Amino acid sequence: MTCPRCGQMLDPLRAPVARVVGGRVVSYCSVACSEEVTPLPVAVTVADSVAVTASASASASESESESESASVSVSVAAPVPARRARLRWWLAAASLAGLGALGGTIAAGRREPIPSPPPPAPPLVVVAPASMPVPPPAPAPLVPSKLLADARAALAGGMADPSPRVRLLAAMALARAKDPTALAALADALAADPSEIRRLEVAGTLARAGDRRGTDYLVKALGSSRRDVRLEAARTLALLGDARGHDRLAEALDAAQLRLGAAENLAALGDPKATSILREALAGKEPEPRLRAAVALGRAGDPAGKAVLLGVVGDGRLEIGAEDALARLGDHAAVPALERALGLAAVRVQAAVDLRRLGVAPDLAVLDRALAGSDVAGKISAAEATLVLLLPDVEVR
Repeated sequence: MTCPRCGQMLDPLRAPVARVVGGRVVSYCSVACSEEVTPLPVAVTVADSVAVTASASASASESESESESASVSVSVAAPVPARRARLRWWLAAASLAGLGALGGTIAAGRREPIPSPPPPAPPLVVVAPASMPVPPPAPAPLVPSKLLADARAALAGGMADPSPRVRLLAAMALARAKDPTALAALADALAADPSEIRRLEVAGTLARAGDRRGTDYLVKALGSSRRDVRLEAARTLALLGDARGHDRLAEALDAAQLRLGAAENLAALGDPKATSILREALAGKEPEPRLRAAVALGRAGDPAGKAVLLGVVGDGRLEIGAEDALARLGDHAAVPALERALGLAAVRVQAAVDLRRLGVAPDLAVLDRALAGSDVAGKISAAEATLVLLLPDVEVR
């Protein structure tokens, strides 16, 4: 055969240079002729010892992968026997056959490994609910007449309770509406209750409802041999605006430990000495006496301590005495605190009285919840507060 470059005759088995061109082995007469053909990235040189050097490049395109090319260069540095030359030529050709497949792997070994593509994401499966959630129904609007009926039912249930204390609490609450059954139950307690202090409380409830039996009992208690009973009776009469307890309270003004307490009660009766004592305490530095004096003066209609009362309300404190004093002064600054107090069983009745005094109609839902979910005492206080806020002729002293 001839050299494909210069046309010189040559034996392909003895050719000094062979290359793979177009997928077949082509022999050349010299290295110069072979180099005029564009070499491929893989080269094999055969000398006394055969060395095979290969390279391949592969790159991925946006659609598929590009084709790979390889070249083999076999050079004979010195004449060798024909048999050995043929053997080496076949070794080179066999190496080239493998290089075509391994080119990408060899090239990859020389470069950074190409990471495997991430596994495909699982398909998104949307499961429709069997049925759409149904929003809860809106609460039914509160009906005042129903709330009032519930309050009366709670008090009636309390009066039938096995506990004497519960029956007494229910009767005292229902007495605000001047219920005859409740007034009769209180009259029985006034005669039979073993606690003298509790009998004074019952007497005050009867007197507030306009029942003379209560007033008569309080006046009689002013002559008790016990000082605490005398003072309590006098205090209750003073709160009801009855001056018959004035003298007993005036006696206490001379006792240091009773002086401020007596002045608090006498101020409601307009006693000038009591008012002077309260103003003196208001000007002092002790916070507790100042607050007590401000409350007592406010309850008596004197605004001298109003700044102290507003300070308490402004701080967000719930001091039912301060709110009560502001309400008696006609100041609506106490309304938010009074509305919060409706949620507390111990002070909700006084809060209801003060809101009624200010002409404020609060949200009654808190009382409705208390009637439905409180303990017995909580239900009774919620029922009494409901009577105060909803009955037009209820007693609010």
